[in-house]
Amino acid sequence: MNAKNLWLVLITLIFFGCDDNTGDLGIGMLPGEDEITVHSDKFDVKTQSAKFEDGKVYAKTDIGYVGRFTDNEYGFGYYEGSYLTELNCVDGLTFPKPYDETDNRNPINMISSDLDKSIISVDVILTYYDFFGDSITPMQVSVYRLNENLEKYFYTDIKPEEYYSKNDLLGKKTFSAADLSDSTRYTSSYVPTVRIPVPKEIGKEIIERNWNHPEDFENSETFRNFFKGLYVTSEMGSGTVLYVKFTDLEITYNGFNLDSLGNVLKKHNSDVDSMYVGSRSFASTMEVFQSNQIQIAEEEINIKVDETEHTYLKSPAGIYTKAVLPIDKIVDKLDLEKDTINAVKLVFDAYHHDKTNEYSMSAPQSVLLIREKEAEKFFEENKLPNSTTSYVTSISNNQYTFTNIMRLITTYIKEMEDAKAEAEKNGTGWNVNQWLEDNPVAIIPVYLDTTDSSINNVQHDMKPTYVKLKGGPDGPALDLQVIYTKYK
Repeated sequence: MNAKNLWLVLITLIFFGCDDNTGDLGIGMLPGEDEITVHSDKFDVKTQSAKFEDGKVYAKTDIGYVGRFTDNEYGFGYYEGSYLTELNCVDGLTFPKPYDETDNRNPINMISSDLDKSIISVDVILTYYDFFGDSITPMQVSVYRLNENLEKYFYTDIKPEEYYSKNDLLGKKTFSAADLSDSTRYTSSYVPTVRIPVPKEIGKEIIERNWNHPEDFENSETFRNFFKGLYVTSEMGSGTVLYVKFTDLEITYNGFNLDSLGNVLKKHNSDVDSMYVGSRSFASTMEVFQSNQIQIAEEEINIKVDETEHTYLKSPAGIYTKAVLPIDKIVDKLDLEKDTINAVKLVFDAYHHDKTNEYSMSAPQSVLLIREKEAEKFFEENKLPNSTTSYVTSISNNQYTFTNIMRLITTYIKEMEDAKAEAEKNGTGWNVNQWLEDNPVAIIPVYLDTTDSSINNVQHDMKPTYVKLKGGPDGPALDLQVIYTKYK
């Protein structure tokens, strides 16, 4: 192979990045000089905005989004988030047994049978890792007890009123995301929370149930037969959305300690203080059902989707961009029996949008590129990108760059050829343009749960984000760059 072609191969490796999708690029295995030539071609990709069916997306996450705001800057209307969650019960959870003043010889920690006096507090605690909007805007969050078990329906159009009653209010709390009242907010141990007081009767009900029916606390499944879960919503204020990582129902109580010998309980009226403070928590986790309800301004979304000189990405449950890949043009250009596709690069350019204030929406940080017809199952089955028909990338320099989607292109080529052969065999006629239109890819805003650069989970992005992309039916086409080798 001559120096010119070798240099082009090296440029390809650098340009497309060193990843696990370099396919057939193997310099050490290339034929001799002049037996192979390397080529680079660009193909037009047309895109258009699309909205999710019925304005809903799969919304089972480990993050609860609660709050509301009105977008007066980009014309997307309003956003309102709330969530329903079941609570996890540690297997075999127990509360201390009731203290009997006539028998103080049982060597275990105990609790007064007068629960009205023993229970210190019952709270629902929302621990949030971040928020969107104005940090000092006063908001009010309300928590209701569910009266129906959550079904396995995890889309953003879930109807909370089917699972709770306004009569089952547990508590409400006015807050601001900055949490200015917390004296520890500038310390390293600070964790932002909203603590919502709940009537002590709830704690009394749970403890007595634990004493009388311990079978209800064997695991989360049995616990849900007794306590079905919580609905968390914002019913006052606008301008802030919390991203809640943990939702806990916490019961704090006073109990009796063992004495210094460790085998006899001290009486509660002893001269020595025999009280201790204990607590039990029931938390939301990925193992239990949790679903977000998102309400958006559908009329404004429709207006944006209909614009044709560019496309949009808008989360949550808003707009994605779909692209028809020029598979037919690639097949026409290449001799599939002799040519080998080495790398394919696709870039979505984002238009810069100036923020008029610090509370403006930002562009989605990460996106998923996937075949549109596979997107729903991808989220429902909690799949991970396979670098064949699904990929993720993050925004950099106002671009979403997919450095090498060669396997996606070769998968499409094979399926198109198979579909063409099947149509000709059945005599149904072959319409390549219709096949391409029926098999687009979609680029969707996502939230990536990562550990040490490894992706653990990919979820729909439920944060308020927005970006305008180059493209559209009447806008400029995107470039799909293909590097391939020709053999003599």
